[in-house]
Amino acid sequence: MIDFRKIKDRIVRYPVFWFLSFSLLVFYFILPRPLFKDDYSTVLLDKNDQLLSAQLAKDGQWRFPPVKKLPYKYKTALLNFEDHHFYYHPGIDPMAVVRATIQNIQEGSVVSGASTITMQVARLSYGNQKRTILQKIKEMFIALRIECSYSKDEILILFASHAPYGGNIVGLDTAAWRYFNRSADNLSWAESALLAVLPNSPSLLHLGKNRSFLKDKRDRLLQNLYKNRYINEETLNLSIIEPLPQKPHEIAQEGYHLMMTHNKHHQNSKSLISTTIDLNLQRKIGDVLIRHYNKWEGNGIHNMAALIIDVPTGKVLAYEGNLPINFNGGSAKHVDIIQARRSTGSLLKPFLYASMLDDGMILPDSLIADIPTFMGGYRPENYNQDYMGAVKASVALASSLNVPTARMLRDYGIDRFYNQLKRFGMTTLDRPVDSYGITLILGGAESTLWNLTSLYASLGRSVLRENRDTEYTFFSPHYIKGEQSTNVHKAPVSKGVISLTLDTLLSVNRPNEEGAWQEFSSGRAVSWKTGTSYGYRDAWAIGITPQYAVGVWVGNANGEGRPKLTGSLAAAPLLFDIFSYLPVTNSFEPNHTGLVQSEVCVQSGYLPGPYCDDTIMRWIPEKGLSSQVCPFHKELHLDSNEEYQVTTEIMDVDDIVTKHWFVLPPTMAWYYQKRNFDYIPPPPFKEGISQNQSLSILSPSTNSQIYLPIDFNGQSQSMIMEAHTAIPHSTLYWHLDDQLIGITTDSHKLEYKPNTGQHKLTVLDKWGNENSIRFEVLSK
Repeated sequence: MIDFRKIKDRIVRYPVFWFLSFSLLVFYFILPRPLFKDDYSTVLLDKNDQLLSAQLAKDGQWRFPPVKKLPYKYKTALLNFEDHHFYYHPGIDPMAVVRATIQNIQEGSVVSGASTITMQVARLSYGNQKRTILQKIKEMFIALRIECSYSKDEILILFASHAPYGGNIVGLDTAAWRYFNRSADNLSWAESALLAVLPNSPSLLHLGKNRSFLKDKRDRLLQNLYKNRYINEETLNLSIIEPLPQKPHEIAQEGYHLMMTHNKHHQNSKSLISTTIDLNLQRKIGDVLIRHYNKWEGNGIHNMAALIIDVPTGKVLAYEGNLPINFNGGSAKHVDIIQARRSTGSLLKPFLYASMLDDGMILPDSLIADIPTFMGGYRPENYNQDYMGAVKASVALASSLNVPTARMLRDYGIDRFYNQLKRFGMTTLDRPVDSYGITLILGGAESTLWNLTSLYASLGRSVLRENRDTEYTFFSPHYIKGEQSTNVHKAPVSKGVISLTLDTLLSVNRPNEEGAWQEFSSGRAVSWKTGTSYGYRDAWAIGITPQYAVGVWVGNANGEGRPKLTGSLAAAPLLFDIFSYLPVTNSFEPNHTGLVQSEVCVQSGYLPGPYCDDTIMRWIPEKGLSSQVCPFHKELHLDSNEEYQVTTEIMDVDDIVTKHWFVLPPTMAWYYQKRNFDYIPPPPFKEGISQNQSLSILSPSTNSQIYLPIDFNGQSQSMIMEAHTAIPHSTLYWHLDDQLIGITTDSHKLEYKPNTGQHKLTVLDKWGNENSIRFEVLSK
């Protein structure tokens, strides 16, 4: 039990002790903790500590985070104006108190407050309350307490960081940027003197109000600095003629989208963020986006974004998530497209190419079929809606052909490629693999400019000379100075394969004047790729050099598609315009890690088979040594004139000529020879050799004349074409005047409306069986 009587007796017996103890407790707890509870503006600085962007504090004030050190000019001006004896008093200046008391008695009113800088910090910490005698006494006690807790320089910083500078401007750094559009470290003597006198009367700085009075205060301080030999006469004269600022500057918003995204994902982070952004480069990229927007706005395209990453380090050098926020044009400029998920278009094709190379499933120049293809009800088409018959794998990538790429994905495996993309570092595949299907490689997946540019940057980083002995070169970019990259992992394919892939991307056709870049000594070697989403909603282009990875996106934030909104037309010119502002770097050096030299067939790109007569040495992946040998060179048996193929059924073996011949499967050959006039099909079989005549056209008949049926509105209707094949479950390809018009399976009936005039109808299957007829459509 507590004996309150004993406590009372002790208090009565030792009153001085207990009074002092109570006073010490009050003195200790009188200081607010923390001293300032204000919210601060979020401030982004570039790599040289220049202001990128800032955001109002939650209370609507421009209050930048506290400075770390006061500039010499401002500190000198402040001490000369506010508190000559700051470093010599304990928070209260007795001489100033006596002087102020005498002045106030003589004037009959309060004309001097004798406040030290420490006392002003005390007043600011309690919300700058009304000045009364009691409040002044309280400030003195708090000032003494502050002096016990903070160094003199820390107190100066507290004052400069929380002093009012007019309107909603709080703190030295804020005032420097708002009034002079530069940091406090770069202020002149006149500007520093103005900010030193302003907190004393912050309401004075107003257009057309008390400007002469404020200038007089500033100039008197400058005279005092000259008198005390802080500045010379020339500096004094130049400073006095400096005008006061006309109006506050707008706070920079060069990094608006980066700030918004940072705040979204780092809500509890510090308010002052030093970034890796290059402010000068950021401004140039903003100007480039505006210039290209002006070209495309007439087509209803309102948004653009660009990201630049330093390849060796992963540092973000420029981040324009949309058109600059202070630009009058465009719409939905607040949307950060760099972080928005959009259809990838063709941007994932290099990763499939590299994966199949690394696995030995293809070689760089292996011929891939480019013919009409059905895949489970889905029919991929090339951009030009035509077919090449057979195309090198590297050309299919460089030309971004959809059909051969889809066939490659089918061979590699959708599930397998889905998991491979995750190993490359793609972070946006969050749906079941079955929901993507074959469109995974053709834009069915979604990703962000941030993630995709990061993947391409990692490709480039892995083959740099300085990383030849480094395994972990794939990682996410970062924009905070001093921060380390995350998601660090190995490349899922060999460096040699990546080198081959980048070399292929170097040959992608460039837009406009960039097309002949190799002919100029100033031409830059950029490995790059475009992407276009279905419905012309997204236009992408990403390019990499040993120093820079640049990713751009063009489109509408609301997803509206527009004509000509393609990677090659809209995004590629923007990409190379940005590269023109970057220093020219060396090209990627070949990296042969994981590669071996081997003979390959010149015509097919495969390992040479027994009938390949023309070979060449090429660098190929190690697993490519066990890949398929050339399937297209065959041994043909011909007659003595080499006009027909023959067999021992009709000719003696001694009279048969044997030759090696490049023979494509019939469907591939049918398209291939339309583009490759040097392709010589094998000679026909000599009459008397049995052949499979399994394909016939039932309707229309040869040389028939047809009137198309007319409906009730007087409009001509389609005709029904029909074919028959003896091979069950065959797929037939229908061509009218050498243009593919349809594909049928099982039931071979095709509805089509040809134009009036003469036509040639050709039907063929994948085994090479073919039939053609001619017919005429008559007008009514």
